[in-house]
Amino acid sequence: MTLLLAILLVNNVNSVTPSHGHPGDIVTISGTEFRHDVGVYFGEHRSEVYSVSKDGTELKVVVPKGTGIVDIKIISPAYPKTIVKQAFTYD
Repeated sequence: MTLLLAILLVNNVNSVTPSHGHPGDIVTISGTEFRHDVGVYFGEHRSEVYSVSKDGTELKVVVPKGTGIVDIKIISPAYPKTIVKQAFTYD
């Protein structure tokens, strides 16, 4: 009998700072396992990834157009989608 063990890596989000703002603002997402090939969405609108720290613990992204309170989704080819519910409020 063969036992297979799968290790699932995920983007873990610790914080979104600031949690409110306007389109064009820079938001820092702190966590783990961030890579340069991530896609970040505020609701349904894709954000521009401004920078990724060398150790993969911080993303800086540009707030895209939008309104209201939105989820932030982080999508990476290497990991499952991460969703932070109601993480950002447009002023």
